Amino acid sequence: AAALYTELVREGCIEATIALGNMYLYGEGVEANTEKALELLRQAAVAGNSMAAFNLGALHRSGDCRVPVDLAESRRYFLMARKLGCPLQVDDFLR
Repeated sequence: AAALYTELVREGCIEATIALGNMYLYGEGVEANTEKALELLRQAAVAGNSMAAFNLGALHRSGDCRVPVDLAESRRYFLMARKLGCPLQVDDFLR
């Protein structure tokens, strides 16, 4: 699956970018690589995916999956998610 997602990422598929990022984040089908995972999720967020932005905010807030806790980064991504129209209650995480 990683090879197929990698090709789709090259073609600009945001869903594949998120899926491959999650594979690296959790080490599913590939060796876990937090930096690569964050890079892919950032790419999806910058491309306008509100859920990728939300997930980056949550990861930087919680420190899950070996992501360093960074409350300023967390807030930045939650604000981005809200701006992009995230369907989740982003404001709950900005208090």
